[in-house]
Amino acid sequence: MLARLALAGLALSPLACRATDAPPLAPAAPAAPVASVAPNIRVVDAETGRPIAGAEVLGVHEHTAPIPDSLWYRARATTDDDGWAALPPPTDEAPYDWRIVRAKGYGISGSMNVPREGLEPEVVELFEAVEATFRVVDFQGRPVPDLYLGLCVGCGHSPDVGGAVTDEDGRTTIDGVGRHGRDIADLYPVGEGVQMDYLGEDWDAAMDGHDMAIVQPGATLRGRLLLADGEPAVDYFVGAPVLHRGPWTRTDDQGRFTLVGLSRGDPAHPHALTPDGETMAIFGGSRLGLERTLRLPSERFGDTEYERMNSSVAITVAVAPGPLGLAANLPDEVPGQIWDPDSGWAMSFELDVDAPTRVEVPEGRFELEVGGGDSPYPAQHLGSIETSAGDAPLAISCELPRTRTVRLEVRGVGPDARVRMLTAMGSWSDIVFDEFLPPGDRTPGTGIVESFVIPGAPFGLWLAPEEHGDDYVLLETSDRESWANVIRAEPSKE
Repeated sequence: MLARLALAGLALSPLACRATDAPPLAPAAPAAPVASVAPNIRVVDAETGRPIAGAEVLGVHEHTAPIPDSLWYRARATTDDDGWAALPPPTDEAPYDWRIVRAKGYGISGSMNVPREGLEPEVVELFEAVEATFRVVDFQGRPVPDLYLGLCVGCGHSPDVGGAVTDEDGRTTIDGVGRHGRDIADLYPVGEGVQMDYLGEDWDAAMDGHDMAIVQPGATLRGRLLLADGEPAVDYFVGAPVLHRGPWTRTDDQGRFTLVGLSRGDPAHPHALTPDGETMAIFGGSRLGLERTLRLPSERFGDTEYERMNSSVAITVAVAPGPLGLAANLPDEVPGQIWDPDSGWAMSFELDVDAPTRVEVPEGRFELEVGGGDSPYPAQHLGSIETSAGDAPLAISCELPRTRTVRLEVRGVGPDARVRMLTAMGSWSDIVFDEFLPPGDRTPGTGIVESFVIPGAPFGLWLAPEEHGDDYVLLETSDRESWANVIRAEPSKE
């Protein structure tokens, strides 16, 4: 079935596509040994009631910046032959929020029922583990190999309790899932070119050997984090936490970072945390594809980037539609972006079509681009500009590249069929038919869109399933290089 799609999208040691080059989070032990803890958790087989010996019971604290394929905890215990474990309760010095239980051959259990003084001992029932098989494809139906799927129990601020890597056909198998009574929270992808998002997995279908997930295209931000004095910020967290899981990564011994899983639609606003997890700064937007240089403030939430915005300069940008640009259904606005080629800082805005738009920008030397993204206009680079508070406002104008509209015919569908367009920018939209031709003796039912605007980004058209648990069906893939006067799409006969 279709992955949960973001409108705006968080690796095992042998992976080639790790989310960080720095060491993962280390397990955190209690501040001091806890003496004479009475048995407080009993782990049993959910079907037979028999005790499970050797089960691992963890007391896990939430982390603001969870790193993929990292396991951390503040308390740990192992069950005896009668299934009992004595897990040290949370303390003021070593608090934790989650209790995670795992045992060989059983599905993993996670709960916020943690042992506390005065509470009755808890019985945790584990169900026999069943393998869950997934196939991961991209927005045009192509398999996504070498992708890590992380499995976390609880909220996204808890650690991975499992994970697997897709093969060349985009397939992988997740262990440790119980068919019944499972406490599974989320499965999420980590890899170059893939947006981090929680997948809308159908666990029952996956346990039966088949569940398809469509992951959205993502972006990578590379750069360097410096301390206020210019020295590398080592082992700091860098992230863009759109989700609970981030994405997050850590800096290496030179302060460098590689942050995968970002949305391609908007400039990323990096967050920087100390090695202890203290938030230091939230930076401005970033031009994806450029190395980003970030300098930390000397104090929390200090300002190292925005001071020049206090002396901002107004420019006016006028964009006019090009050939065929007055066709129906075209947007009234077109995206624009200005960026600093030295630091990688960027700011995005929307420009009115065929009317000048006033934009406030900092002083300095910048690059300017209009179009691109999911608009019907390919990106157009307008070159370098110099802004200074003492000069007259800049006036910039350009003619937008050619747009194209076509007739879209979707055959073999019913009048209530839902067709979804996914683009290379990681966004989606549902298509509404202007007309539906009912099926005849020799012709299938056909939905028609008279004036379908070809987006600037490559796209895929998908037919939504009528039944919950079924897969989306790929109808057509296209881009500006394969324009046709009519796009005819229909479900595969396989």
